[in-house]
Amino acid sequence: MHTMIRFLTKIFRNRINRRYRNHLNSTIGCYFPAFFEMNLDICGNLDLNKLKDKQFALFLHEYTHFMQDVSTYYGLSNLSAVNEVIKSMHLNLTTSLPNGGKFNTPVDVMQNNSILLANNQLLGITFGTCININRFEVFNVKPKLEAVPNNQFVNQIDNVYVTTTSGDVFQFGSLAIMENMAFLMEQLCVSECEPSPDYPYSAAEKVASYVAPSIGGSKLIVLALCDVSLQASNPGYYFYETLKLVEKGTITYMKPEDVYDDFYTRNVITYHSSTTPNYLGQFRTMADAIIDQEKKFIATPKLSAYWQWIENAINYSYNLRLKHRYFIIDIAKTGDVRKSKVFADYIKTVGTPLMMNKCGKFYCVPSQNIPGDGMCYHRAMRQVYALLADGEKSCDMKDWCRQSKIKVDFRCNCSPWERVKEKDKCPYAVIWGSFNLGDYQPE
Repeated sequence: MHTMIRFLTKIFRNRINRRYRNHLNSTIGCYFPAFFEMNLDICGNLDLNKLKDKQFALFLHEYTHFMQDVSTYYGLSNLSAVNEVIKSMHLNLTTSLPNGGKFNTPVDVMQNNSILLANNQLLGITFGTCININRFEVFNVKPKLEAVPNNQFVNQIDNVYVTTTSGDVFQFGSLAIMENMAFLMEQLCVSECEPSPDYPYSAAEKVASYVAPSIGGSKLIVLALCDVSLQASNPGYYFYETLKLVEKGTITYMKPEDVYDDFYTRNVITYHSSTTPNYLGQFRTMADAIIDQEKKFIATPKLSAYWQWIENAINYSYNLRLKHRYFIIDIAKTGDVRKSKVFADYIKTVGTPLMMNKCGKFYCVPSQNIPGDGMCYHRAMRQVYALLADGEKSCDMKDWCRQSKIKVDFRCNCSPWERVKEKDKCPYAVIWGSFNLGDYQPE
């Protein structure tokens, strides 16, 4: 596998948000960032009105990751990076074989795409350590300015490292912040949820309690700080630096709303040149760029619902940030998320990602704003990405297709792209055809 593809694939695989059960180290749920899909270890119908408390807590955890995907700058950065990788692999393939033909996988990204390579490197660096630690206590938290090799835009970056009382060291980054935020939503919004390892699911709370004890014990304040930290390009360092300001008395947070009020007045701290005066402006700039990306790259009329669904989710989330800045806290304060009007309105307006239960059956709550059933194409995009980036030739959508009365045959296991020639195309073939790859065949 080419070095850069190996690097990028490792980053995206690590970015999958997995929910682990404590001690057993078993996955009970996961969310696939940028591809809008969640898998839940739940048997039976995923009717949100009928889920038991622990089941709904699991759904809420993964749905929080989805909200992070479309309502934070860090989530949008990841979505943009995935889009650019797919576009770059596609461009490399069609440029090297302009008339089609057989090709080897993985398909490399264009090596002259310096912005793509630089951004993905920074996303990987700021993600933090990917491990599970059942129990730990903080011995020390320190920032460290580290060199960024082979990056023409950034020479150095501030990382935050935690040393535990048992001597373990991990980097505190966006992973810990995203997971602790999602776990806090479970704890605050549902009466019963599964316990989880301290790292990453309680790491932000423990770091907060160590650096700024005056606020570390407030779950709502830590939740708010996790949320706003994901609006920065380096969430771990933003989180830590804000705690240091609190500890020094430079800023005061008496209630969670204070975190947002402070955040919305701050200027952007970025590793790239920026013309936006604040974080919300930075979010809007990234959102417009992604929507433009999707419209241009997914231009097939049959796939209009694909990018319209993304556009609707991002714009609704932005408007909440603009007009209802405390919406995450308002959801959490209800004590029972199923009684939250803000959450109900979010589900109704945006819908849910594609959800798969333990038995492989798919469910989805559609958005009231987007007609048609376009969610399967996000799953199909992930399948095509798996082929181009990992060489995965089997399609995992067979259960979806059977459920949707779409023909399944032997090609689904070894050559799903061949179905692009059929009149009634499966979702995989629709994506393959939209990329104009009908005359291309992986070796």
